[in-house]
Amino acid sequence: MSDLSHRLLETLAGLNVPVSSIDLANQLKEDHQRVVGAIKSLQGLGEVDVNGVRRVLIEVQQQQKTDWVLRDEGQEIARHGSHEFRVLRMVVDGKSKEEIEKGFPFADVGLKKALAQKWIEYDKAAPGNPLKATKKGLEVAVDEVGDSLKRLEAGDSAAVSENVMKDFKKRNLVDKRDITIFLVSKGPDFTTNVSKAEADLTVEMLTKDAWKEKKFKDYNFEALGAPPAAGYFHPLMKVRSEFRQIFLEMGYVSFKQFELKDSNRCE
Repeated sequence: MSDLSHRLLETLAGLNVPVSSIDLANQLKEDHQRVVGAIKSLQGLGEVDVNGVRRVLIEVQQQQKTDWVLRDEGQEIARHGSHEFRVLRMVVDGKSKEEIEKGFPFADVGLKKALAQKWIEYDKAAPGNPLKATKKGLEVAVDEVGDSLKRLEAGDSAAVSENVMKDFKKRNLVDKRDITIFLVSKGPDFTTNVSKAEADLTVEMLTKDAWKEKKFKDYNFEALGAPPAAGYFHPLMKVRSEFRQIFLEMGYVSFKQFELKDSNRCE
């Protein structure tokens, strides 16, 4: 069992109510798809029969939900901060416009947004008109755009206002999609001590008598075997079949021998 599956079971052990896969991902600080994979893995373990008893480790209900998800640029901002806030920090640190454009791939957007917010401005009194932070910019201590996108990534769309959401959509940072979530709760046979059932008996298990302590998956003795290969045409039969197909395409009709009516027709 993977470390993530074990952590998931430990988290469920302290809960008495169903919890969504998104909330689990936030608590475990893991990607939602990885958590979904761990949930399905635990479902597979719970379906194994041990000593004739059906084990149900966890109970899972699948639900469809329409929610906001971050696009690639939105994910970038959620991880590293908004472009305008990062540009502001660079200007405060004394970097020039040329240095920002050279070292920051989102410099163009960041500069436009920071100038529009009046966080930075060109110092017209200094030679070369360098960038400088305004009084308003120096008072900015929190990256609201980055924090809002982090809340969206965590599934807390209710914490983001409608106007902010419209701005994010205009900037192509978010998108509305149907996502599948899972409500997970402890099953009747819930336990945090889970060992994966073995599928095959190996030589090592026999030589070390390890098979006595192992749990094995049930075998389905009624399962059908693999279908046998149908074989191949003899080379002469291949030639015969090709000639027959040529005559059929020319308009001839094929008859079985007992269907012959006169001597002018043959197979």
